[in-house]
Amino acid sequence: MRIVAFTFGFGTAPALFAVTYLVAAEMTTVGQRVAVLQVTNALLSTGGLFAPAVTGFLVGSAATTTLGFTHAFVLTALLLVVVGALSTVLIKPAAGPRQAGPRRLRARVQPWFVDQGQWAP
Repeated sequence: MRIVAFTFGFGTAPALFAVTYLVAAEMTTVGQRVAVLQVTNALLSTGGLFAPAVTGFLVGSAATTTLGFTHAFVLTALLLVVVGALSTVLIKPAAGPRQAGPRRLRARVQPWFVDQGQWAP
């Protein structure tokens, strides 16, 4: 069972990482989209910076290595549960498309070269 859970956890992470950007882009207005995606990228990247240090601290300060890794996995699970619960409460998908208006905007979007007079319909 542990192997299945381990495989499922590592197998779904890349897919969820990509979906995070889609959710962030859909929940913001067009004018704020770039800033929100940059902040999202910065927050997601900090995990690669702090996770090894925190895991090393937990493993080094535990009585045994196994206990240290157990504490690291429990901390990760708790963080996932807390962030998942906060996301469930705070993200309102029905409000996002009305603010950003992607369906209304599509009719007005033109290729970049239309503005430069290089292309005429």
